[in-house]
Amino acid sequence: RGAQDITVSSAAMKWLYMRCAVGCQRGNGTACQCVSNLCVLQLYDYQAAVCTFVQELFRANPEKMPWLYYAPERPSQTLTNAALNWRLNFADVLVFWLASYSLEGAWLGWQRLESQLDPCSRAGTSSKPHSLPSAWRRFGSSLRSECNILASSVLDCGHRPVFYDLFVENTDGSLVPVPVRILNIVTQSGRPNLNLGDSEADDILVRRFMMCDAVSGRESGPGGPGEAYLDGTGYLRVVRWAAHLAVQVRVRPTGEGQIYVPSVSIAYAEKRADNLQEGTSIPGSFAAEYSMDASGYWTAV
Repeated sequence: RGAQDITVSSAAMKWLYMRCAVGCQRGNGTACQCVSNLCVLQLYDYQAAVCTFVQELFRANPEKMPWLYYAPERPSQTLTNAALNWRLNFADVLVFWLASYSLEGAWLGWQRLESQLDPCSRAGTSSKPHSLPSAWRRFGSSLRSECNILASSVLDCGHRPVFYDLFVENTDGSLVPVPVRILNIVTQSGRPNLNLGDSEADDILVRRFMMCDAVSGRESGPGGPGEAYLDGTGYLRVVRWAAHLAVQVRVRPTGEGQIYVPSVSIAYAEKRADNLQEGTSIPGSFAAEYSMDASGYWTAV
């Protein structure tokens, strides 16, 4: 992986990949979460060995592996999932939950979603007043905020990245998975998730994501990959963060306040660590969009 013409030989990948892969093959559920998280760190790169490995394990034993990819389900099916039974009005607030894991696969528990997905509420300064964390979750409340985030906050967050699976609560309290569209995903045919021409037919929709990463861009030092990963030594080359994030809620054509299962789009940015001086700020934005169709989806970042 790399940023701005830098290629990184990741100490974390060297230290964790074989350990987690072997542990997973031996039936260790935490190790299966770990190796899946390593694929997420690669932004689901189809050429990455760890992502190929994870997909092979899932095909062989889906009950024991985390669910990462919606495929082979067609994007049109995923994005028009009518599993939610709500009949919403403008006073109703959608409730989301995050299942959270550490990089090494440990279960960190459930978090009720407040502002965790908004880079501008965590550590940014925006030209617009901050809305309450629940504002965008109120049915029909589209909004957009842009900000500059202190690089130091991304580094602090990224030293222990947390991996999330997002769910929306249904009328009976059950949780329905929310699909994620990572705009950086590259395949042999290009970047399908940019939706140029508003085409969703080739979208690659996934489950798991992280907000920041200052781990996979660290190279080994004289002490080798274990010391670099475990003690934070070595050489930090690249930092990655979820710079632009949008939640999309589409109202079903039947009306009556019924919606499809929401979706989330994320665009990650990378920066060389040697360009992150004290006080450096980096861009961020958050959007929530309620619409009757997909015409408002991002086509570029």
